[in-house]
Formats: sequence, structure tokens, C-alpha cells
Amino acid sequence: MAKRISLFARDASGIRDKDFLKAAMAACALTILADGDSALSERFAIDDLLARMERLRLYDPHKAIAILDDFMDRLRKDEAESRHILLNKIERLAKQREAAELIPQIVTTIALADGKVSAHEFAMLRHVCALLQVDSAEYEEALLAAAEKRED
Repeated sequence: MAKRISLFARDASGIRDKDFLKAAMAACALTILADGDSALSERFAIDDLLARMERLRLYDPHKAIAILDDFMDRLRKDEAESRHILLNKIERLAKQREAAELIPQIVTTIALADGKVSAHEFAMLRHVCALLQVDSAEYEEALLAAAEKRED
């Protein structure tokens, strides 16, 4: 059985910086739009992450949502260029191990939020993990387990 991912229990203490917040919101925007639509449940999942994930509670949730909205608008206007820019924001965290390990948790949470996990969301998870040099297996197992559970 797949190891359960604890999205809120890992220690997330560390430096409060804009790079983490922007990377987290970039991951959210890229994951939300990976399957081509934006579900309300995904927005609720982000609100929940902002309230419950220790590392994200450091930031003003209104500012976080404003950043997310800006990133999503940019992706809708110019997907190729904006995607490149947002992936660079995520990649900047690669050397910050604790922060880097939180981003795939965020992607996983958003991917699971709407009740279906698309191939594009799996691809986004793998891409984000590769950029951050984080093993994607644990997160992929969580997505597969959730997908199988929904098929039952």
C-alpha cells in the first residue's frame, strides 16, 4: 500500500521569502490549468492549503490568491512563455530541500481536488519533481491510489 503523504505534518520552518510563495502559487496555477479547466474544488483546496500548511500560513492568503490569479491570467494569455517563467520560479527552490519537498505535495493536493487526475496533471507532477530533484514516486503513488479508489 502506498505510503500516505502528510501534507501538513512535515516541518516547514525556515526562511519566509517571496520565492517560496511564488513557487507554490506557480505550482498551483500550472496544476489547475494542466487539464484545461479550473474547478472550484481546486480553488477550495488552495484555500485549505493556505490555512493548514505550516509553510504557507506565514503569508497573507489574500496576497497569495492575488499572485495565483495573476499567474493564471498570464497562462491564459500566453501559455508557452508564462509556463516557462512559472517553471523557473519553481526550479529556484531546488537547492532548498525543505521547501522543494513541499511543492510536489501542493501539486498532488491540487491534482486530487477535483476528483479526477488527468494525464496532464501526472505529467506536471513529474516535471515539477524533476525540476526540484525530488523523487516523484511517493506522489505518483498517492495519485494512482486516489484514482483507483474513485474507480471502485
